[in-house]
Amino acid sequence: MAGLPLIIDLAGAPVLVVGGGEVAQRRIGELLQEGAAVTVVAPKLAVQVDGWADAGRLRHFPTRFADEQLEEPWALVIAATPDRQVNEQIAYGARRRRLLVNVVSDANLGNVAFPARVVRGSLQLAFTTGGSAPVLARKLRTLLEGVIPEALTAFITVAERERPRLKQQLLDLNQRRRVWERFFDAAWHGEVDAEQALHQALSQDDQPRLWLLEPPESTDQLSLRQLRQLQQAERVWLLGDVDQRLLDLCRRDAIIESIPALLPLPHGAEVALAIGNGDALAALAELASQRGWQPHRCGS
Repeated sequence: MAGLPLIIDLAGAPVLVVGGGEVAQRRIGELLQEGAAVTVVAPKLAVQVDGWADAGRLRHFPTRFADEQLEEPWALVIAATPDRQVNEQIAYGARRRRLLVNVVSDANLGNVAFPARVVRGSLQLAFTTGGSAPVLARKLRTLLEGVIPEALTAFITVAERERPRLKQQLLDLNQRRRVWERFFDAAWHGEVDAEQALHQALSQDDQPRLWLLEPPESTDQLSLRQLRQLQQAERVWLLGDVDQRLLDLCRRDAIIESIPALLPLPHGAEVALAIGNGDALAALAELASQRGWQPHRCGS
């Protein structure tokens, strides 16, 4: 199923789930976690779902599905029965009423898909194959969960609290960006104390840097650190022709241009990145040092 990815706030929103077995249980758990007002229609409930009903966390109607149950103004309808024919009936009835509906066993029957997610506090990474390759989506989620540190949750909490203060304290946008880049880099370097990491990021002196990147044969061969440095560069210099796919990975507001005949002096603590072959980069590194830059190999 193709479509536009959206984030929807379901806190307090009425959600109908048809089905209360193992198929429905995971989806109901996600909805309750988001604070939705869940109503379950099912003759029988799985043990966990029954426990939620007993605790008053959801409404339960021990009946089979009937089309008139869709007459209420549901924010979302979930079809999670083991019967495909019933799921099709739910999807058809909901779509006819212009309701959002997800069919757990076949996303293409509905108009809403639940993507695979990686969650770190208020950070959510969601991705979907439109129901065509769910195993791939789960594999990607597993890979990302191994890359994105758990400590990032604490770092995001600190950033949310301190961002207004730093916005007043540091008026220069690029200076603030560099502080936050050092701060979040610390999460990947194994720092677990977010408060201390922010203090160190603020106390570190900014120096003009020039990253030197010899492009790989494929952008897939870029390391995570090289990707982050591409995103940090405020200015990108090209020493010859460069694959557009590589340039697409740079920051959207970066100045991208051919290397000037006279290398400019750095503007404050400016971060630049040069892309070219090894010989050209070596010559540039020597010249850049004389002009006040600190050249380093990208990825180091």
